Amino acid sequence: MKVCSFKCPACGYESIHQIGTLDMDQILTDVNTEFAQYRLFVCRKEKKFVHADVLDAQFENKCPSDKTELEQVDLKQAKCPRCGKELKMLSQMAFLGQARTKDDYLLILNLIRQASIKVNHKS
Repeated sequence: MKVCSFKCPACGYESIHQIGTLDMDQILTDVNTEFAQYRLFVCRKEKKFVHADVLDAQFENKCPSDKTELEQVDLKQAKCPRCGKELKMLSQMAFLGQARTKDDYLLILNLIRQASIKVNHKS
C-alpha cells in the first residue's frame, strides 16, 4: 500500500490517500474476501479526491457523500480537483519501514487501521 500526500501550491488544497493493497503478499482468490485494492478517484461535484476499495462489493463508482460518478485518477498526471493546476506530491510511502518521521508512521498506521475496520465490517 502506498500513502500519498498531495498539496496544491496554487489554491492550498491538501489531501492524503491510501492506494494499492494493504499487504504486498495478498493474493486475490475466490475465498480471500479480505483482499482490498484502493484506487484514487476525483469527485467533480465536491472538487476533492476520494480513495476507495474497488473490490468492495458495495463500491459503485459513486462518491460516498453525494453519490455522483467518480473518475479514476492517474497519479502521474493528477491535477488539483479544485483549481485544475499542477499538484505537488509531498510524500509517497509504500511501507511502514519507509516512514521518515514519527508523524509519517502514525499516519500510515491510522490509514491501515481505518482500512482494517472497513474490511472487518464486511465479514
